Amino acid sequence: MNVTGFTGVMMAIVWVWLAILPAEAQNADTLTTNLVITSNIKHAAIYINGDSTGKHTPTIFKNLPEGKYTIELVEKYGKKLEKVIQIYAGQDNEVQLDFYVGQFTIDSNLPLDSIVVNGNRVEAVVPVTFDHMPAGDYSVQVYESYGNSLSQKFFLSPGDSLFLPLNFSLGDLEVKSNLKHAAVWLNGKLTGQTVPALLTDLAEGIYDVMVVSADGKYKIGQTIKLKQGSNTLNLAFEQKNKWHYYLYGAVAAGVGGTVYLLTRKEQAPEKEGIPNPPDFPR
Repeated sequence: MNVTGFTGVMMAIVWVWLAILPAEAQNADTLTTNLVITSNIKHAAIYINGDSTGKHTPTIFKNLPEGKYTIELVEKYGKKLEKVIQIYAGQDNEVQLDFYVGQFTIDSNLPLDSIVVNGNRVEAVVPVTFDHMPAGDYSVQVYESYGNSLSQKFFLSPGDSLFLPLNFSLGDLEVKSNLKHAAVWLNGKLTGQTVPALLTDLAEGIYDVMVVSADGKYKIGQTIKLKQGSNTLNLAFEQKNKWHYYLYGAVAAGVGGTVYLLTRKEQAPEKEGIPNPPDFPR
């Protein structure tokens, strides 16, 4: 290669090096910093520029390039708060995102099995106060021990202190049967009573009522709609032969529903008028 050709190659290399150098220098000089994110709501999920970080308040992010960021917090009941910030290298960067908050108290005239707030199940004994709650729309459902429920929607304003009495309409149920001393079950739960039984302060709603003989051999049940006030259910049966059993005298005062029969013996054919029952506990 002659001198002219060699010189040309070297000049080309120099130009490429000059073109690349500023970008490399820029990358080498990229400034990073730390960012602390806090809130008056603990454990709120943190999103940065629309992406989940997998972290919750309060927390610190290290080695972030300085620049502009969109910070969003999402607390457990779905309320959101967003803020655009600028962070700089060489200084402390901290952002405090505080929700407007209030509180509400839930009470009921029956012990509750569970409370659901905006889709989140909460185990609590009423009355229970939900304090430091972000302002906004809420939907609350309460479930008593036999599965009947009530619901209420409301808006919580900043500074509110709301009292929500979710009270069930109550009724009593007298259960009778010719299965003396048979145990009484409601919605798959043993009540601790035997016939004749008087079950008081039941929430108005649907119940599967079943009586089971002391030896567990015979079971009779009926699905009823319990109404407010007094309700009476008389479940009895007679034996036609060793295979066939028939309900008789099944009287419901103030209640109505589907009658079913279950025994450990072979059930009567469907044509005999006895439908196949659901599977009940022994």
